[in-house]
Amino acid sequence: MAVAISRTARGEEDLGNAWHPEQCISNEVAWKSSTWNGKLSIEVGEQADMIVLADDPLKADAKGLRAMKVKGTMLGGRWTQFKL
Repeated sequence: MAVAISRTARGEEDLGNAWHPEQCISNEVAWKSSTWNGKLSIEVGEQADMIVLADDPLKADAKGLRAMKVKGTMLGGRWTQFKL
């Protein structure tokens, strides 16, 4: 997601030298593009692999996304990692 919204590599977010700035997309579009059905949420009865993050990825910039802490991961309905 960080690359999609900034078109920069880690550590280059503040340099203003995006590879192709015209290709930058919003956080919401990047999020929807990473889901199988293009939605922002999971509905009751749907299967999903998911992550629990410390912050809201839809409100973070590229540097914030890259620094975001993962609190938990779920694969096939089972927790594979969980930290409080």
